[in-house]
This record gives sequence, C-alpha cells and structure tokens, in this order.
Amino acid sequence: MAIWEALAGEQPEAHIKATAAEMAKLEDQNKKLAAELAALQAAALAAPEPTIDATVARAADASKAIELDEAATRKLIDHQLQPRAGRPTPRA
Repeated sequence: MAIWEALAGEQPEAHIKATAAEMAKLEDQNKKLAAELAALQAAALAAPEPTIDATVARAADASKAIELDEAATRKLIDHQLQPRAGRPTPRA
C-alpha cells in the first residue's frame, strides 16, 4: 500500500463530521448574504435618480480625498491577495 493510500484512510470520523457542520454553517451564511445582497440591489434599483446621483457625487468626492503612495498601494494590494486561510502570500 502506498503512503498516500494509508494517509487517505486515516481521516477520523470526527473530522468528517466537523467538516460537514462547517459546510452547513457556511451554506447558511451564504444564503443570508445572498438575501441581503438581493435586498440591497432591489433598494438600489428602486432609488430615485437624484439619490443615485448624490451617492455617485459623494463617492467621487471621497475618492479624491484618498492619497496612496507606492508603499501604501503595495500594502493594500498584498492584503487583498492574501489567501482566505490567513496565510501570507509569498513575496518574489
């Protein structure tokens, strides 16, 4: 028997149950977030034109106030590229 076959057979039942419970929890969270997104999208579509224009204008004003130098931009991008497991992305 190859080592990978031996290791594959060693998954404890508790780990399998924990994984199933975590998947159910994540699926429930995903359903709630999808419903929240749908509600927000419907509210945005129903918003009157002046409200949308005002929101866009405020967003444009806010974006002008943000000043990022190269180091800050690099830090922001590195943070966004980190894997979800929390492990840092290796640097080249």
